[in-house]
Amino acid sequence: MVLKALYLTFSSPKSFENFFRRKLNPIRENEIEYCVMEKFKSNRILFTAEHANSKKFKVKKFGPKAFVTIGDTNTGILAKIGAFHMLSAYIFPLFNRKDADAARNPKELGKGLVLFTRITNSETPQKVAYVPIHSDSSYLKILERYHSIIEKLNPRAIISVHGLHADREFDMLFGFGPNYEMIGGKKEAFKFKKFYIQKLSQIFEKLNLNFDMRIGVSTWRWMGSKNYVLTRHIAEYNKSGKKKRIGLQVEMNYKGRVCKETKGLPSKEYQIAIQVLGEVVWEWLSLRR
Repeated sequence: MVLKALYLTFSSPKSFENFFRRKLNPIRENEIEYCVMEKFKSNRILFTAEHANSKKFKVKKFGPKAFVTIGDTNTGILAKIGAFHMLSAYIFPLFNRKDADAARNPKELGKGLVLFTRITNSETPQKVAYVPIHSDSSYLKILERYHSIIEKLNPRAIISVHGLHADREFDMLFGFGPNYEMIGGKKEAFKFKKFYIQKLSQIFEKLNLNFDMRIGVSTWRWMGSKNYVLTRHIAEYNKSGKKKRIGLQVEMNYKGRVCKETKGLPSKEYQIAIQVLGEVVWEWLSLRR
């Protein structure tokens, strides 16, 4: 573990696990992990990672070694690092989205939802397949509990961490929902991106890191429009006429989420990037009080 300018970076899974074992005492119940830290009452920024559980599933009809990966590797780790930096809160499921998808409406459990995903080691010409997800209706009460925890926390902002495939052009892609409604419109969305890039590049320069990250705003796909956590706790909440919340889905590229130099952890650049994102969201909230 290295501490530079108040930004934590971890060089291995062991250093990450040892540090957080000492520093945090998360609650684990009903296959849900969450932790509320001392500054959450003041900043009320909640980090989530709905697809934190990542597993490989064999698909033998495409060959004996063929499999699909369901879940976004290390997104839970990034959510935890971001939340600890802000001393705010995080929550993510310990179950896989194949059984129940915390980013989908609980009412859709067992209703035939599928994920269009890539096949690894396919021995047939077919390289992609539709895989059933959100399929086990016994998870209904667990999903309802997940959302009740979020409701009780009453966050002002939700940062929902997800994953992009390695061949995508962006390192980070922000999604603010249809018509950018979860941040107040298109102008605000691109202003937020500019603000974030300026701050992140300045911090990288101070830390003698090369800033070559590509950061964008989703204009159609990966907007978070299907993310039920953001729909329910941001978009629908804001329509109630209460004080507005902000929400964003941040997609982070596999090439930085899983890194050889950190023995399978996110790269130190990605670890710092998620911490700075928490800071920028807090500054954004503070300017709009």
